[in-house]
Amino acid sequence: MDMQIVNDKAKKLCDIGACCSMAQARRVVMGGAFERVMEKAQQNAKVENQDSIAPSQSIIGGMKLNLVFGTALCYVKEFTINGIAADYEDFGEKYDRSPYDAGSYGCGNMQFTRVPVRTEILEKYHITEAEYSQVCEKLEDGLSFGFCSRCA
Repeated sequence: MDMQIVNDKAKKLCDIGACCSMAQARRVVMGGAFERVMEKAQQNAKVENQDSIAPSQSIIGGMKLNLVFGTALCYVKEFTINGIAADYEDFGEKYDRSPYDAGSYGCGNMQFTRVPVRTEILEKYHITEAEYSQVCEKLEDGLSFGFCSRCA
């Protein structure tokens, strides 16, 4: 299969939130599951639009937090802290702890694990250690979901 076609299809999967990384999306395309995943993502989008959860916008202490998780569960769709575009990797890491238990296009045990607070992150987002901890709790709640076959 032409790599340009693979990359174009993989980008579509990432853009709609069906896959959490280009590498995962390429595996889906190369495995011949592009159409099935697109169809499932469209079905999920219909359900999400009918029963959408309001974005998690809140003011905690002096921190203004906007955190929205994507339809594929494993990515952050919108994330700002005090109006600053945020990156979940500043607060921890997420990865599949049991990839071999998930089949070809899923996750066996996706978990987010916070990293210790760093001064440069507090300064970057203008937050306190307590607010850092609250952001980590929300990321743990949203990005730790165990088994998922949503990409299949």
